[in-house]
Amino acid sequence: MTKKYLLLLAAAWSSSSPGFCAAKGILDPQNAAAPAWQQTASTDSAADQALIQRDLGRLDESLSLWKQEKAPDGFSLNQQGWAWLSLRRYAEAREAFLKAAERSATSADQAEAGLGLGLAARLSGAHASEGLAHLRQAMVQSPSLMAAVSYEMAKASERADDSNAAAAYFQQCSHLDALDLECLKEAYAFYARAGMQRAAWQTALRVAALDPEDGAAARLLTQLAKKMPGGLEASRPLRRLTRPVLPEKPSAGEEAPPSAAIRVALFSDADGRPAALARIQFIANSGFKAFDISGAALVDETQGGSLWEIAFRDGALELRDPSRNIRHSTRRGLRLVPGGRQGSILLKGASLSQAALVDAGDREVRGAVEALPAAGGIRLVNELGIEEYLYGVVSIAFPHGAGLEAYKAQAVVSRTRALWEKAHHGENPEKTDTCDSEACQKYLGVSEEMREAALAVRTVTGVFLASDGAPAFMLQHEDCGGRTEDGREAFGPLAADLVSVFDAKDPQPLPRSPRGLERWTHEAPPPGGYDEAGGLSSPSQSRWMRLLPAADLAARAERIHPIGALKSLRAAQRTSTGRILSLEVSGSKDRFVLEGEKAVVSFLSPGSLRSTLFTIQPLMGRGKPSYFILWGAGTGHGIGFCRAGALGQAKLGRTWEEILAHDFPKLKISKP
Repeated sequence: MTKKYLLLLAAAWSSSSPGFCAAKGILDPQNAAAPAWQQTASTDSAADQALIQRDLGRLDESLSLWKQEKAPDGFSLNQQGWAWLSLRRYAEAREAFLKAAERSATSADQAEAGLGLGLAARLSGAHASEGLAHLRQAMVQSPSLMAAVSYEMAKASERADDSNAAAAYFQQCSHLDALDLECLKEAYAFYARAGMQRAAWQTALRVAALDPEDGAAARLLTQLAKKMPGGLEASRPLRRLTRPVLPEKPSAGEEAPPSAAIRVALFSDADGRPAALARIQFIANSGFKAFDISGAALVDETQGGSLWEIAFRDGALELRDPSRNIRHSTRRGLRLVPGGRQGSILLKGASLSQAALVDAGDREVRGAVEALPAAGGIRLVNELGIEEYLYGVVSIAFPHGAGLEAYKAQAVVSRTRALWEKAHHGENPEKTDTCDSEACQKYLGVSEEMREAALAVRTVTGVFLASDGAPAFMLQHEDCGGRTEDGREAFGPLAADLVSVFDAKDPQPLPRSPRGLERWTHEAPPPGGYDEAGGLSSPSQSRWMRLLPAADLAARAERIHPIGALKSLRAAQRTSTGRILSLEVSGSKDRFVLEGEKAVVSFLSPGSLRSTLFTIQPLMGRGKPSYFILWGAGTGHGIGFCRAGALGQAKLGRTWEEILAHDFPKLKISKP
């Protein structure tokens, strides 16, 4: 097999079949090119060839090539184990994983071997105790695999009729990786069987928020709604239950400097669309004034601390006082302005008009709040100064204790994003500049503000990152997995200034072969990486593993394009850093290709896939896939500001200017 032919297989672009889809998110494979890292890759080794054959669904050929490896190390033996397991050869898989555990030079390879042994025990029907012994060992060997191992231990414990242990491990899995959708799905079903109604409700609610198409979660929520003690409202987490108190006379430096106003759409979903509310309650901390949107004064409440309400009825807004008397009704809208130098409004008990996947928790905000009538309900807008807005944004960008320099860097990045959005926002009825979800920048107002973050915002007041003198287009993410993405390659010309950088002082070569990429996603992050130096991020942000049931993927595939029985998944095109640009889904009758991060994530694991930097290992059962294992690195799209890396740089003593110069070598720091 020639090297040129192997590269063609790696690209896997053959002629399209008659029924091939050509729609948004679905590409004709003839028009795509092999990714840059594959074009320059060396594929001469048996391991490279084995991985190419695996990705093409040729599992027997893949195993044969793995067996040609001379003096295999722990990594290669683990891959042999997965190859045997993919063919349901459980005894051979167990032998390969045991050898891998003996010969592994790293704890990551040892933990992978233990996880493989645990999975082999479950899939072969062995007694649960056999798998548990290996899984316990793996639990202490790799922080990155702890969530995946906890998931397997929960299932093994349930098989062993140890419900208490199963509940504890399901809880641990969901705590270690809140985006492990498969763990959450198994957990809510287990809680329901065990009679743990509140845990089942809360977990099913999380699943429904991540995957709205999950019919089982929706049905369970409907069933539990009739049984919940105290009603559903009592089960929803609340951020603030008491009257907010802010100092009426702030000390020197406590107040935000004057700044341009920004309009934030509140209660927005993951795509930035504001939800319509049936009603909202509010409390002002030091009194408030209410105006009709036309400017007419309606209420002058001087004391504060009382619970008011705005309700939507027959297309009009009703302002109700604490005695529930209607004080004003309008079809134009209301504007609430808190009193005092540090006035705030606490928004409580948001009731959605329609099912919407939004954070409906309470939040306290500075500035004015507008309630505007919209189709089906009320839309809320918070208008305040950009600097005050940044207090809330920067405070929740990092875990507590991030350090002043990290907060300063985040403040500049967040201000840049806010200024760019204010200058480029699209037209909308509410005239908003931005939203409060992660589609823009996560914002919960005063509810989550921290003093150190607010100090950082004030210290770098007015500073932003500039491209040709104007605020630059800005993106940010949790963890780059070792190297940030090239903005132009993954996002287009708009992000051309957001170039790829290595997340360490001493850059290391990118993976340039299938084996190199596989090792990159399986092993612990390389030494010297900034993302690991911070010490505050979850290990699952930088390296992770997911076990996706083929049945779930087959159901999603049928909703996109009928392809028959699901046969294989393959990265059809990758960026130069290894992230998947397009994913080929093949079936017994047809195939389609998904293009772009959103399409790939929505198909594989809606709302919960950490990144597109991953490799794919199929596990077969009775001639068809039963699972697909994803080995991944990083969290988020990888473009622009890497928050985990910024934490590490700050921990190592870098200033905010040095952090930004590293992440954005093509942008200039603009100071007032």
